Amino acid sequence: MSLSLGVSSAEQVLPDRVNRDAVLRHPLEGTSQGQLAVAYSLDVRRDGLSYTIPVRFSRFERLAQELKAELKCDLPPLPGKRGFVLDKLLGGPAAPHVVEGRTRELDKWVRALVEVEGVVDSNALASLIFLGVGAETAIREARAAHDEEARSHTSRLEQVSKELRTASAYARACRDRKDKADQRARQLADALEATASLLARKRDLQRLSGAWRTWARTHARGKEERASKQAAAAAAAIQALTARA
Repeated sequence: MSLSLGVSSAEQVLPDRVNRDAVLRHPLEGTSQGQLAVAYSLDVRRDGLSYTIPVRFSRFERLAQELKAELKCDLPPLPGKRGFVLDKLLGGPAAPHVVEGRTRELDKWVRALVEVEGVVDSNALASLIFLGVGAETAIREARAAHDEEARSHTSRLEQVSKELRTASAYARACRDRKDKADQRARQLADALEATASLLARKRDLQRLSGAWRTWARTHARGKEERASKQAAAAAAAIQALTARA
């Protein structure tokens, strides 16, 4: 049998006057401090089952006595009662630091106890930690239902996570397409600007060419007119010379 024990905490409880091993986890209102006792949370983990039992120190003492009688062997020494006796005589609860110290000592004690040969399979320990078939079956069923719910919850979380990954991938694809569209738009804008610049230069060249043709025609006409005038003047001069002769 796989078994581990530990003492994790302590609390004030109201002991049963008939059965010293039984405790009330939540004391009734109006209960005086002198009526309260300290119970320690014994954490039991065995064969895949985990639960906690409230155990008074006197029950740990009886467990040690029963184990010695059953196994006939030496056991780790049980923590002493120092600090508790004085508080009990004064009629008040044990000081918090005393309870915390005993909790740590009991934790070490039960951990060392299960390492002793024969303790795990002993009747003395079974009478303390065995809850009964009905109770343990109920715990196992509750744990199975909890595990099933946890698996279902995990499955839903995985489904949601899958959907989130799909949505994220779609969002990334959309961003990539948008980036490509923006890049294409910038390229088209640059191309349009370059085309507009070329067209502007072409218009400037056309205007310059037109101005050059206009100047060339004007210059040619002026040159022809001057030539005609010179020819007319030369003809007139020749005619005048001829008349004189």
